[in-house]
Amino acid sequence: MKRWMMIGLIVILSIQPVFAGSFQDVAGTDYEWAEQYIDAMNEKGILKGYEGGVFKPGGSVTYEQALVMAGRLFQYSADEVTQASKAYQATLVTLGAANWAKADIAIALNEGLISVTELTALYNKDRAQAVNKGEITRILARALGLEQDANNVLIYQEVENFTDFTSKKNNPNWAYVEVMVKAEIINGLTDPKTGQLVFQPDSEVSRAVMATLLSRTYTKMEAKGLVHTGSQTPVTPTTPANALTTTISNLIPTGSNRFIQLQVTGEWYRVGSDAVLTRNGQPATLESFSKGESVVVTYGKDDQPANNTYKLITMNSGQAVTNPPATGTVSYEGMVTQRTENNGVITFVQDSFENQLKAYKTWTVNTTFPITLGFEAMTASSLMQNQFAQVTAKNGQVVSIVLWPATTTISGTFQGIVFGEQNKVKIQANGVNRELVLGKSVYVMKNGKQILVTELGIGDSVTMTLSYQEVSSIMGTATTSQTIQGEVVSVTIAGTTELKVKASNGVESTYSVTTATPVYKGNGQIQIYDLRPGNQVTLYLMGDQILNISVQTQTGSAAFVGKLMLSDYGLQLMMVEKTDGTQMNVYYNSQTNFINSSGQSTSFGQLTLSSQISIAGEYNSEGKLMANTVMILSQ
Repeated sequence: MKRWMMIGLIVILSIQPVFAGSFQDVAGTDYEWAEQYIDAMNEKGILKGYEGGVFKPGGSVTYEQALVMAGRLFQYSADEVTQASKAYQATLVTLGAANWAKADIAIALNEGLISVTELTALYNKDRAQAVNKGEITRILARALGLEQDANNVLIYQEVENFTDFTSKKNNPNWAYVEVMVKAEIINGLTDPKTGQLVFQPDSEVSRAVMATLLSRTYTKMEAKGLVHTGSQTPVTPTTPANALTTTISNLIPTGSNRFIQLQVTGEWYRVGSDAVLTRNGQPATLESFSKGESVVVTYGKDDQPANNTYKLITMNSGQAVTNPPATGTVSYEGMVTQRTENNGVITFVQDSFENQLKAYKTWTVNTTFPITLGFEAMTASSLMQNQFAQVTAKNGQVVSIVLWPATTTISGTFQGIVFGEQNKVKIQANGVNRELVLGKSVYVMKNGKQILVTELGIGDSVTMTLSYQEVSSIMGTATTSQTIQGEVVSVTIAGTTELKVKASNGVESTYSVTTATPVYKGNGQIQIYDLRPGNQVTLYLMGDQILNISVQTQTGSAAFVGKLMLSDYGLQLMMVEKTDGTQMNVYYNSQTNFINSSGQSTSFGQLTLSSQISIAGEYNSEGKLMANTVMILSQ
């Protein structure tokens, strides 16, 4: 046991919570606005202060610290903490997580705030890097159970109000920002240089801002019943709690402080006088054990943490711990972490989950066992370490294996998108129709131009690159037989929905469409009935069938008089019927000037349905008409 390790633990443990209202660098300072949030999180033990009664509200927060704080939001019981720590112990030891952070990061992993793959990438890069607004928004959205909501975001409503959205639209965290703004957890700020509303997803998060976000999230989590408050009954494991079958790497068998180091974790464990040591079921002494000996141990949190993090509870030589196989047909997903081959038999370990807990599953198959590698039929001899495996087992016996290497490509014809719990893209390749899972952030190019995945057209020739089992990029080429540009004349929605378009050559044509016909505008997708006469559109056709419709956004300024038909305060939207009978969507913001017919300043709240209003505004980069001035002519 190295002395510096013990000293480090003592220093960490000496930083205790300072109770509410006692931080001298918060009250009466520029950070007083965050005082209530800091005090609330300090009382819960989620955020702590420093020696001397200070909080350092302007200090940055590292990604590792952010995960620890977010993990504490769940308020696990001691037993739950122990089980989560056990489930992820091997992963955290392999990554070299700091002892003080392991338990809370295990909770973060257990609750899905971060995946093992994401955590590995973080530790491989720099665990001390400061967390940014986009990243902490993603973490806290997952804490609130909003991951699926974020995955289903196709049209941005909230984030389009941030002027830096367009320039940073490839940031993978915008969907999480969208759902967290709607949840009233996070918001934007006014750029002091431009006076415009921005979000700045790449900016660092201070401890004061962190406390604010954590406190708001905690309140929502309590309301949704997501906080454990240390009282939930933990899942009963199928093996003794905190049990390991391993070998002894090193031991200190004599003296007032006795320790043992275990090979599978690399950790040191204190062996107190209350530890039960046996060999083949008979009492034994620590001196009778030796390096390299195979043992079964159980352990727990050390009640003398200044000595070490864990203490040994029992240790026996000559006994093995096994898990009974799950009954029925069960599927497991995870990375292949180990692989051995002997006499035509392959044994591999899969980093997966079972009963909602981390599980390292060990499987055995013959080298000739049929598997699928990417899109090719192979045998198990192709199974290698660091491949992503989807294993289906029946009563503990492997019945199928699908493997995904780090990178796979497939070429074919784009057939559409399937939206659901996991969004998927449809492709026809070599006569076979497939549905592939879309990754969180997909890079899409078409005819040399970067586009959204929803802008791909059915029939486009595509080459997709998969990172393990998820599509990460798509390179496409338009192969539709005809493209028509023109102006919408009318949309008739009846038994058969018809779209009449006047092409740029002056010829009017009518096309049959359905509500399922994809219509894209700006960064999102709209419905066929959202089209309006006068919209400039591009039709992509295969024969006489419309594959999809792209609505061109307008530019410049506009001014007109009309009647208010609909208003939405949340979307900051007004639907106005112009004097010629056409309808316009008009957006407003904090910069919009509302005045009455006398020229006096008024507010949006004075508008009523059917009010006669005069609009003057400009189209933004997304083609939305933003009102500069709204004059209320009559109510």
